[in-house]
Formats: sequence, structure tokens, C-alpha cells
Amino acid sequence: GDARFAEAADRVSAALAAVERPETLPAGLYPLFIHPRTGTYTSTQTTMGARVDSTYETFLKQWLLRGPAFSLEPLRMYLESVRAFCAKLVRTSAQGYTYTGVWDHKSDSFKDEMDAVACFAPAMLAL
Repeated sequence: GDARFAEAADRVSAALAAVERPETLPAGLYPLFIHPRTGTYTSTQTTMGARVDSTYETFLKQWLLRGPAFSLEPLRMYLESVRAFCAKLVRTSAQGYTYTGVWDHKSDSFKDEMDAVACFAPAMLAL
């Protein structure tokens, strides 16, 4: 493939790894919005759905496409995210169904709300 795209993904991952995280935001989770100029988080909500799902997928794709000989950092970031998903974003209903929601790290509140894009998360986890 075109090395420019791999290099762009590497720069984004490095920037995400370097962002100062609020104390209430577990390692591995990324809020919905990041300021394009400052790189600071401008949202307190985290989800596995739209606007942030590609972040998590990119960590895994970086590692799968380039392999462990390149760097284990994308795999570390992906696994860190999976642990954080399980701890903060995954719930089980009274009927026994597993789903993801939206968690606000500042208020520590959880919304039983799952957008359509979050339905792809199990496939990402299966990889």
C-alpha cells in the first residue's frame, strides 16, 4: 500500500498516546471529540459507536497490516482499549443480552444507548 497512509495513522496514534488524560478517563478510552488544533478532549462521553469507532479499529488494523516486527504499540493500545470497553462500556440486560452504551467519564453516568455503528464492535473484537 501507500506508505503515506500508514505514516498518517502512526502520527494520529502517537498523538492520541501523548494527549494528557483527565484522571477520570481510563487508559484506552477516547472521548467523542478532540479539538483539531490543540488535540485536547472536548467531550466527556465515550462509546464504541459513531465518531470514535474508527479510532479503536485503526489500532488493530495498524498492528495486523504492519505486523509485530514494526511495533507492538498499536496492539498495546488496542488491548488497553478492549479492557476499558469491558470495564466501562459493556453491560448485560436483565434478559441476558450484552450491549454497549455511552459512558460519561466526568459524571460517571451511563446511558443505555447504542447507535447502529456500535453493532460492528463484536466483529472488531473477534479479530
